[in-house]
Amino acid sequence: MSEAFSTGRSVAYGTLVTVVFFVILEVVAHFWEYADVEAEMARKVTGAQEPDSYRVFLFGGSTVEGVHVPEYGFAQQLEFWLRRLHPEKRLEIYNFGRAGRNSSYVRRKVETTVGHDPDLMIVLSGHNEFLSRHVEMSTNRLLSRFALTRSVMRKLERWRSAGQDSVSNERYEPYDRSAPLFAAKLDAYARNMRYVAELARAEGVPLLLLTAPANVADWPPVHRRSRAATDAATRWFENARNALADGRLHEVAADIETRTSETALDSHLAFLTGRLSAVRGDTDGAYRALQQAREWDPLPWRVLSNMNAEVRAIAAQPGVHLVDVEQRFEAFSGGLVGRDLVSDNCHPAPLGSALIVSELLRIMAEAGLFVEKMPPTAEAQALLDLYLQQFDAPTEKRLKVQYLLANALYAMKPPFFNDPTAREFLYAARDLEPRNWQVWANLASVSLFAGDVERGRAELARASELRGERVVATSPGVPFLGAALAFSGIAVSGDDAVPGGAE
Repeated sequence: MSEAFSTGRSVAYGTLVTVVFFVILEVVAHFWEYADVEAEMARKVTGAQEPDSYRVFLFGGSTVEGVHVPEYGFAQQLEFWLRRLHPEKRLEIYNFGRAGRNSSYVRRKVETTVGHDPDLMIVLSGHNEFLSRHVEMSTNRLLSRFALTRSVMRKLERWRSAGQDSVSNERYEPYDRSAPLFAAKLDAYARNMRYVAELARAEGVPLLLLTAPANVADWPPVHRRSRAATDAATRWFENARNALADGRLHEVAADIETRTSETALDSHLAFLTGRLSAVRGDTDGAYRALQQAREWDPLPWRVLSNMNAEVRAIAAQPGVHLVDVEQRFEAFSGGLVGRDLVSDNCHPAPLGSALIVSELLRIMAEAGLFVEKMPPTAEAQALLDLYLQQFDAPTEKRLKVQYLLANALYAMKPPFFNDPTAREFLYAARDLEPRNWQVWANLASVSLFAGDVERGRAELARASELRGERVVATSPGVPFLGAALAFSGIAVSGDDAVPGGAE
């Protein structure tokens, strides 16, 4: 009897110690999580916090963060207009957008911040679901209430995503649309976005849920596994794309017809078909083909149509307000959303950001969320022009050049290797600032990648002349120069990137 009692007491004692241990861990995890959230919020708030302030939380990836230039992003444009329209109101805006983060990050960030009394939450997510090859883990609503669980989840996700920015080009493998992984990715996105809406509703916080826009008219599907790819399909696509750019429409049409008879329709054929249709004035045909190209992109680093459809379905629930950015962009551009609204595959151009802000202000006013009066115009270009008036001429020029350079480097990076688009951005930057050595050095990279060694040497020499010292592979702001020199067969030794050994 006493032995059984002793055993029972030991079990009870052990259980109690275990419970106390986990309670302590939970308290510590909650403290650090709270401190982390408060520190991040404090970094983003300008001025003292007021008890009667209207708090707006924004969540998402790089579009929300403000890539490529935060001053051009929709978050800063929105803050400008909210403050300008209502200077008498106290406003706090916290931007929790992070480049490269997907809906699992949004879910976790909403979980850890929704208790800090936001008056409005704005969420735009969808472009980053396929950046990694694993399906992000999620917890049910009960477990998510514990700070310890959330902390473990964050650590695991960071560990699993470690090193993803440094993977080799050859690891950019196409996604198999029929594979379980693809379906699991879409399911995870849907679950995360639904859960965000549930959290907002449970806390009584209005939620503005945005569909994500994408460039379908100007941005081609991924067509190379590496910069050095020389397979027949890659050569065919790039030759046909160059012929289309040169206006050789009959040649492209014949190539497409021949290719279609030999192989099944894929994203690359669909893109060229859409571009050809657009040039010929067949907008409906172009829209259908370019949408197919987006949907079948081997690496879907643009939001897919069924993901935006999920957002629209969620927004039909109480407490959620739909901001249909995709539809608004299509209406603005006649269905063919291109670089004037989305500068690359997914990041809004300054005008695109202004269009998002116009739609946000309209929805907020209709729903009675802070906005009580509208700007003098709802036209996106006029809104952008008024917004840009706050910058003096030198600042606006600096921002433009910074924006063009950032877009060029983004277009050049793997897996895009979109050098023709990069050259267009660099030419525009050169026109604004012809003595910018980084512009000339990056033009040299594009030329060398294209095999035009003579032009590349001349552009690199011009860059060195403007800089006042030799431009080398490790010079700032020229991340692809070393690879371009090696690609073109020019020797690179240490920090030197000497064209043919010439001074």
